[in-house]
Amino acid sequence: QKKATVINILLFIAALVCFFIGLKLVRDAETDLSKIYLTVTNKISSVDKRDYSDPYTVKLKIKAKNGTHADWGYLDITTYVKNSGGKVIGTIDSSFGSYGSNSSFELKKGEEKELTATLKFGDYTPDRDGFLSTLYRTSFSDLSFEAEVTHGAYYN
Repeated sequence: QKKATVINILLFIAALVCFFIGLKLVRDAETDLSKIYLTVTNKISSVDKRDYSDPYTVKLKIKAKNGTHADWGYLDITTYVKNSGGKVIGTIDSSFGSYGSNSSFELKKGEEKELTATLKFGDYTPDRDGFLSTLYRTSFSDLSFEAEVTHGAYYN
């Protein structure tokens, strides 16, 4: 009798643990950042000679499609820039929105939105490995761009 009660209690505890683990796995799947699909659709470079500190600008247009079951108010995106041989020569990091429910950025579940990542730099900006000058001076057709969401905050 006592042994059966102990076994029933242990089984009940095991069932509860499995239930809560299952809930976490479901929520993790609903908010999987790899289900936010990104495509760099356009690359634009320009020079503003009136801006003496950072006259060079590179803008990336990024199409974001939310394949998760969450509404996002903040995203960190890293864009990997690769040369014609497929080697990463540098990255461009960008953030959209802010933490909390008052974010001006919103990517709702199932929504597709165009984002703009902007990189500004000048003649005296440290240019490790010549990435910035390569990015600005080369034809974009010689480079490939792959973007991924590296961090995010959802609010539902």
